[in-house]
Amino acid sequence: LSHSLLTLSKRYDTQSALRVQIEHTIIAAIQAMGPESALKTIPLTNSKGEVLLERSWLLPLLRQGAKGATFKFFKEFVLPLALDCNNKWHQHAQDQQKSLSHTYELLCCQLWGLFPGFCREPADPENLRLIAPTLGNALDNNPEFRAPIFDGLTELITNEDSAEIKEALAKYSKNFLPRFFNIYAQKPNTTYEADLRKKTLDVIKVRTCEDIYIYVYINIIFSLSS
Repeated sequence: LSHSLLTLSKRYDTQSALRVQIEHTIIAAIQAMGPESALKTIPLTNSKGEVLLERSWLLPLLRQGAKGATFKFFKEFVLPLALDCNNKWHQHAQDQQKSLSHTYELLCCQLWGLFPGFCREPADPENLRLIAPTLGNALDNNPEFRAPIFDGLTELITNEDSAEIKEALAKYSKNFLPRFFNIYAQKPNTTYEADLRKKTLDVIKVRTCEDIYIYVYINIIFSLSS
């Protein structure tokens, strides 16, 4: 599929009458090939490892089509790009370059937005350990990245067919759950924060295995009584 996918990417144009059809075809190709192979065919970065702005249209398609990817690739490829865009976002904001700041803010959020796709039937659930510390840090310090993290963890939790995923989640639940309770306990000041609070509770309420369910139940009682 690589040659056909490359041809389609060259014909992509936001003003094209066939844009929607091309997008659907590329999403289907990503589902069939996996995001790693798709990104080898349609590079998202230049020779310096920086995001190509003219290829940013690919990010929403990757989010929809990603399936069977690896957490290792997310750590080694996506997270460094997100960090670079995050640094440029804040640097341009500090330099009063609002347009560039907004561009890199959007790119950073779109890169984090890929996380749920990487949680759809991951090929290496045991490697959740590679990104668990980064996820925890983002939950604590970056409210703007919480929504895709919640969506990704929900994808993992609701995948009841994989014993490996359940095992990985059970192992790291003790790190994630206290953060969820802390977020849920915070009084929201905006509609966005209220929506995040609801998402937090939705993740908490999803049952994965008996020991996590009991842990959640006990902590909810504790948080409500304190």
